[in-house]
Amino acid sequence: IQTAAFNMAIAHLQARWWLWLGRARSKREDYGGALICYQRVLHFFPKHLQALANAGNCLDHQGSYAEAITLYDRALQERPDYPDVHARLGVIFFRLQRHQESIDSLNRAFRMKPSLKEEPGYGLTFATSLACLGKTDDALEAYRAAVKHNPRNARALAGVGWALLELGNYADAELPLRDAIRLEPGYGKAFLHLSFVLGGLKRYDESLASAERFAALEPENPTAHANVGWLLSETGSQREALIAYKRSVELNPNSDRKSVV
Repeated sequence: IQTAAFNMAIAHLQARWWLWLGRARSKREDYGGALICYQRVLHFFPKHLQALANAGNCLDHQGSYAEAITLYDRALQERPDYPDVHARLGVIFFRLQRHQESIDSLNRAFRMKPSLKEEPGYGLTFATSLACLGKTDDALEAYRAAVKHNPRNARALAGVGWALLELGNYADAELPLRDAIRLEPGYGKAFLHLSFVLGGLKRYDESLASAERFAALEPENPTAHANVGWLLSETGSQREALIAYKRSVELNPNSDRKSVV
């Protein structure tokens, strides 16, 4: 009995050491090394909650989403009300384009720990999942909440602009898109959506300038060149429009020109 107790004590000490070392390696973004440490902990204690969650996080960073989900699910079997794990699952589901599952997981996380909404990655992921499912009104509310928590979040501002564009509110969509561009000048989609907004406002020269900026940022994007082509045709530059359309078709021969503008 004494030997068993002694061995268990040694196992606990070793697990604490591996857990500490895993956290240290994670801080250095050495996720492969950290994963090995957490696996050592799980060798001694297969239901160790923190080791399961942290190992899942390492696999998530390495892009091994299926394995990460398995470990997160095991962690939730030990503690179903673990909000951070629900939130991490929500992000993985988003990356896998399983948007309804992403929304459900993040909603559970937010109910358990409302402060998670204030973390840019989670709030923005939630809003974008709603957008991907066509829930534009809900997405707009979520993007606005993300902006409220961090007014300098360019992606959230661009999301507000996109949602207003989708709802046909061109006048109000312009400012958040311009703010997003000011904060992140290399964010191509903000230029694309601003181009659509300005086109909707019949300000074609400005729309064309924004579209050309998007095409410069993403020269291999067929939508960029198709949009430039449409705007050039609207401003009477038919020859240049044809060149832009041809470039769009070269990049994506199967696309319908009208569907990508």
